[in-house]
Amino acid sequence: MHGYRIALTAPGISILAYGFVQAMLQAAELIAQREQGKVIDSEAVVPLSRTALREFRSTGTPFSDLVDAWAKRPKLAERPKTIAMYRGDMRAFESFLYERNKLWVEDTTVDDWLDYAVHLEKTERHPKTASRKLGTVRTIFNFAANKRILPIGNPCSRVSIEVPDTGRKPRLSFTREHLRALFSSPVYLDGWRPPRGRAGEAFFWLPLLACWTGCREEELGQLRVEDIDELPGYGPYLRITDEHPDQRLKSASSRREIPLHPELIRCGFLKYVDRQRELGHEWLFDQLTPDRYLKRTSSFSKLFMRYLRLKLKITDRRYTFHSFRHAYKDACRSAKLAQEAHDYLTGHATPGVGAMYGKYPLTALFDEVSKIVYLGVDLSHLHLGVAEQGGSTKVSAREAETA
Repeated sequence: MHGYRIALTAPGISILAYGFVQAMLQAAELIAQREQGKVIDSEAVVPLSRTALREFRSTGTPFSDLVDAWAKRPKLAERPKTIAMYRGDMRAFESFLYERNKLWVEDTTVDDWLDYAVHLEKTERHPKTASRKLGTVRTIFNFAANKRILPIGNPCSRVSIEVPDTGRKPRLSFTREHLRALFSSPVYLDGWRPPRGRAGEAFFWLPLLACWTGCREEELGQLRVEDIDELPGYGPYLRITDEHPDQRLKSASSRREIPLHPELIRCGFLKYVDRQRELGHEWLFDQLTPDRYLKRTSSFSKLFMRYLRLKLKITDRRYTFHSFRHAYKDACRSAKLAQEAHDYLTGHATPGVGAMYGKYPLTALFDEVSKIVYLGVDLSHLHLGVAEQGGSTKVSAREAETA
């Protein structure tokens, strides 16, 4: 009636609908009273200042249009979790503006952004979260302005939230004490596996693989049996790839081939691979199942963190599964591997123009990988027995209570 376009998915639509029903009931009651001869003071019931007679922009660009355009970029096609997070942050900003009676992108001003930054600083528990949420919306507005989707430019290009430097590193490397504790825990001594959740043998192999390859958690969880290959005259290696439709990588530099460290072979990893192949499994860790964002290690990650905190008593939150990656990087430096070599092994882009040419030869990496050691970490107890069992899932009642 007044030219407004309100999508059913708009923030606050349920509040609006509830208010509308209340107003209709109140109007019906007032009409009934008026028909009975009572005098109704309309201005007292609904002041003119609360009606739709105020001046509003009747048309404009919906906030969702900016997100939709941003999400269509090819490099985001395989990142559904990122898209969902950005949509959520954008909806929060839209809800904030809705409370100010601003329905369209064109209504946004610098004052809105300054006030939103203050709002986030007050409502979010951590400055980093507030900064990320503001940065998310700024990213979408920058994209829209650069693509000329946003006719007003970007009013928030210089609005930011300062995050204090606490001097604490966000992630730390596992120490030799941590690794010794983990690899001598019930998972590796008694064949224990989590009774809840779908992890299976991934709970045994993923920490070992991360320790000796430096791979990211999801890179390992999405390995297929065919991704373990052998180079004649040199030995077996892992292919970190996104060739399968259900495999995803963080960046182009993440595609790589990593020789298997001799320690993994001694622990029986190839026997596990052969067993999966004989059983006809396509995925190396077939018990891992993808979540709604197609991530295969979501359940495993929660189980591992629970084991780390409750069983191993590693409670500092700076230690996570990613700490294997940090420890591997430290081990590469200790072994005096060239930066170009260990950057390639971990899937990091090496800085410099020269790194853009050619590819690090797989043949040269076999010697480099064999140099990597963790001083003071002895895995000889895994060279026989538990690693060869492949499917042991013994669970004691006491262990089941603590995991």
